Amino acid sequence: MKKLLTFVLALAVSSGAFAQLGVKTGVLNSTVGGEEVDSWDCLTSLTGGVFFELALVNSLGLRTEANYMRKGSEYNEVIEDSELDYSYSGKVTIDYLGFTPMLLYEVIPGLTVEAGPEVAFRLAATDEYESDFDSGEDDWKDFVKSTDFGVNLGLGYTFDFGLDLNARYSIGLTDWVDNQMLSDMGAEWKNRALMFTVGYIFDIGGGVADSED
Repeated sequence: MKKLLTFVLALAVSSGAFAQLGVKTGVLNSTVGGEEVDSWDCLTSLTGGVFFELALVNSLGLRTEANYMRKGSEYNEVIEDSELDYSYSGKVTIDYLGFTPMLLYEVIPGLTVEAGPEVAFRLAATDEYESDFDSGEDDWKDFVKSTDFGVNLGLGYTFDFGLDLNARYSIGLTDWVDNQMLSDMGAEWKNRALMFTVGYIFDIGGGVADSED
């Protein structure tokens, strides 16, 4: 990682990298993939964050982001018992603060394809439930691992006046279950999310190129 950062900084300095700062907000549609996920369904929530972008060489750029994200899933299940059938539903939500370095490649002016890793730190986790007999909310922090790793793939378009549009798919690599009983039942749950955001970019400098003007 240290060698990679050194290489990126060297590219930035040698190219007179153009720096930009941005803010964004949008909608995140998430669900849970893995094993024992038949009852999970899509959860829609809001997301937002800030980012710092460097233009490197040719059509390459680097965008480093810090994002608030609410991931998780809704669920609905019917239990068929020999004496009593009942149903329950609800949603599990996990709030994360995620950090994402994305490598950007500009296909045509304004349009980029992007890819990069993500590390996210759990802020909170809850299970809101409702059944035929009761309802309530449980703290699920002890059921969810504190750190989540993933990979992001996406497309972006930035207009000349600073408007930034982005669509991204996030593939979780970590089984976030941190409960032995759930693991013994076969649960192996990984985050999946589709994110659509709109943002605005501010130009904050052109490095070596600006200093020569």
